[in-house]
Amino acid sequence: LKEGAPPEKVERIVAEEVERLASRAPGKRELERARARVLTGLHFAMEGTYGTAVRYGEYIVEGNLEAMASYEGRVLRASARDVKEAAARFLRDSLKTTGWSFPAGKALSRGRGGGSLSRAGTFPGKRPGSLCFRRGGRRFPPVKRAVLDNGLRVLAVRMKGVPVVSLACSIDAGPEFETRPKAGLGNLAGSCLAEGTRKRSGEALAEAVESLGGDLASTSGGVGIRMGARDFAMALSILDEVVRTPSFPKDAVQRVKGVILTGILSDLEHPRTAAFLKFKEMIYGEHPLAFPNKGYPQSVAGLDRKDLVEWHKRLFVPSRAILAVAGDIDPGKAVEEVGRRMGRWRDRKVRVPSLPPLERSPGRREAFLPMDREQVHIYLGHLGVPRNHPDYYALLVMDHILGKGPGFTDRISRKLRDELGLAYQVSAGITGSAHKFPGVFAAYIGTSPRNKDAALEGFIREIEKIRRRPPSKEEVSLVHQYLTGSFYLGLERTSQVARFLVNLERFDLGLDYLDRFPDLVRAQGPGEVLEAARRHLHPQDLCLVWAGPGGGEKKKKGGKGR
Repeated sequence: LKEGAPPEKVERIVAEEVERLASRAPGKRELERARARVLTGLHFAMEGTYGTAVRYGEYIVEGNLEAMASYEGRVLRASARDVKEAAARFLRDSLKTTGWSFPAGKALSRGRGGGSLSRAGTFPGKRPGSLCFRRGGRRFPPVKRAVLDNGLRVLAVRMKGVPVVSLACSIDAGPEFETRPKAGLGNLAGSCLAEGTRKRSGEALAEAVESLGGDLASTSGGVGIRMGARDFAMALSILDEVVRTPSFPKDAVQRVKGVILTGILSDLEHPRTAAFLKFKEMIYGEHPLAFPNKGYPQSVAGLDRKDLVEWHKRLFVPSRAILAVAGDIDPGKAVEEVGRRMGRWRDRKVRVPSLPPLERSPGRREAFLPMDREQVHIYLGHLGVPRNHPDYYALLVMDHILGKGPGFTDRISRKLRDELGLAYQVSAGITGSAHKFPGVFAAYIGTSPRNKDAALEGFIREIEKIRRRPPSKEEVSLVHQYLTGSFYLGLERTSQVARFLVNLERFDLGLDYLDRFPDLVRAQGPGEVLEAARRHLHPQDLCLVWAGPGGGEKKKKGGKGR
């Protein structure tokens, strides 16, 4: 809720809507929209093996597996009267429990029903992860690729099994086009792309998507939409409309801007986030990658609709765009439909700004952010590598040996967390942020103030160790098994595959990449990992930032610190 909004009033409004449903049946259009959302939501949930297993498990536990097969039919047969009667029967105050989450220290009051209130314990919010889906020796379905006359690159792949389709249109409109006074422009503009177009208001756009049970999202990198496969043409039409003709309504821009500013202020109060933002700033210096993705409070406050319109006009051109389609559709027909719909998009030249060079700064630099917290949050590292670096796969294996292994199996977790008990959370890696520009080698430690120095020393020892001696064959073999075995875990949903197709194109990985990936990983032995670590890990040139209690008692080296 917005600050100051009374929860009791919100609860009352919700209750009134429930009572209205129980006394008056929904209209025909409302019922059709609800059916579409229920059925498409079911299909979305069953795109992955985990969702499918949960669905089957629920019906098996209930001893009613046959009901699963008839579920869609029963949804389609449910009448407006059925909905009204179900609401009257089950959505009653006598069966209701209301849960509220308040800021610390806020007093509880009685709810609408006047029942008793009790304070709940902490909910861990942890779910079991998805299970790995192995494709064995099967090849990934063939990818259809085409480049339209206007420069738009289109990729499509068929995914059978669930009648869902996802489209992802990615625009190369990265942070390199921002300046410090307008930092956060891309994030604000991208967040407002789906707030309305020249043809429809934001509300009408949301209604069109929701009536088909779909979902639509936009960012500075482009637009994504997911719907039932039967509605592919409509999904493409809406995506095209949002990408090419956003209207950036003033009221929506102001509303989204307020949400972003609240998020920025919240980030600055969170020690881990604040430490990482300072860490990035120290590594990237005057390069736009040093700016926070959301921007600074003063830069975002100064942005207006005109800035967003200029940003879109300047950067949203087909030659800088990639459109990926994944789902239960014919790839050839999908590419043809994209050509008919988006082939009219006119291209124009984009002037790319000259940027300061990205180089690793020599020597150790430190910064301290004083915050009244019980835990210290530490980031240390330096400039990393781009995604297309030849050492990427050796570094990927190294990451999982050093600080990214599953289940705390990596060296840093095992040593600092389990054996020595010096840290609550630890991680380290260089490939996770590798992109068009070099990412960062970033190591994180969450520990108590009294263990800070010992944890840092242990961390640096592990970095030096992996540069001195090759990892064992057993360590490397385990990482090979994990990476090649879990590779398809992130490619179960159509939306995941659509985003992956975008990266195939953006980083020129090749349409056969999914078949080559296991061999690329297995080619990295102990020697390759050692050489990559020596070339890309530099413990003498670390940037160190810590946020939390205590003082910056150590003299800062290089830079001002805080």
